[in-house]
Amino acid sequence: MRLFVITSILISFILFTLILGGCSNNLLIKKKQSDEYSTQKTNQITWLQHKKELSQINKWQFSGRFGAKTDTENWNGSINWAQNDLQYKINISGPLSSGSILLQGTENYSQLKLSDDTPFIDTDPQQLLQDHTGLKLPVNELRYWLLGLPDPQSKFDTVEINEHGQLSRLTQNNWEVSFKRYTSINELQLPDKIFLVNHEINVRLIIQKWQILS
Repeated sequence: MRLFVITSILISFILFTLILGGCSNNLLIKKKQSDEYSTQKTNQITWLQHKKELSQINKWQFSGRFGAKTDTENWNGSINWAQNDLQYKINISGPLSSGSILLQGTENYSQLKLSDDTPFIDTDPQQLLQDHTGLKLPVNELRYWLLGLPDPQSKFDTVEINEHGQLSRLTQNNWEVSFKRYTSINELQLPDKIFLVNHEINVRLIIQKWQILS
């Protein structure tokens, strides 16, 4: 009888310990989930404020390095991009198969000049560039991606925000854009290392000098 009582007490103690342990684990899991939700919410708020500040930039320019690769071709060189609201001027130079490239225009007009050739004109800068150089570059979307923003004129499939409330990865218009690094410019955090990938081409941009003009 005494042995039965001791055994019952021991079993009850083990069960109580297991239940207590289970409750503790559940509390830890709930706390972890709560902390993760709180962090995500904070990052989202920071991102919305960051996005608002970036959206107010109308005039900027940068210089840096450019590289692109397909299954059959490689492009490498320096890149200079100046954007003034809807007007843009992009110069890519270096060891390119087509020599230097100058692409400039506005919302409905684009002009491409290769070395000393006669300029080519079209309404679509991406198509113009691809038709005459073979280089596929999403010019219209890239003016936003360069600032660390989604293109507001197109739907996006994926947006990922990092722990600093900055865009870290974006999938939009069949492009996957990875923001590898940011730098501080005029108290703003702007990308200075961006990778673009789609099913045809890989593009890498290393921005060495940013200028925010307005």
